[in-house]
Amino acid sequence: MNTAAKAYDRNYAVNSSFLAFLFSKQVLIFLVLGFGVMISALGVVYVKQNNRQLFMQMVSLQRTQDSAHTQWGQLLLEQNTLATQARVQVLAQTRLDMKLPQAKNMKIVKLSAQSALTASMDDNE
Repeated sequence: MNTAAKAYDRNYAVNSSFLAFLFSKQVLIFLVLGFGVMISALGVVYVKQNNRQLFMQMVSLQRTQDSAHTQWGQLLLEQNTLATQARVQVLAQTRLDMKLPQAKNMKIVKLSAQSALTASMDDNE
């Protein structure tokens, strides 16, 4: 064999041994495990980012809920203030020109026990 053929043969032997090493069982297992670790790391990063975004959204919604709850409490206070007996009476007198009747125009009606019972039965029907 000439020198060029020997060099080619050695180069081929090195390449074939390198390919054999590259496709050996241990190297393939190492590459698969390395790929799995990389995919797992990317999954962790994705889940962490997703959790951060969801947490920020939850905090924003909690602020909105707190604001709505505060506003609801204020509206309840306003409703109770507007519905007081004194305010209703003042509005009835000023806006609707309503007045209490004089004592001579009032009549008190007394019901007997039997007629009160009959009246309550009529109301239930």
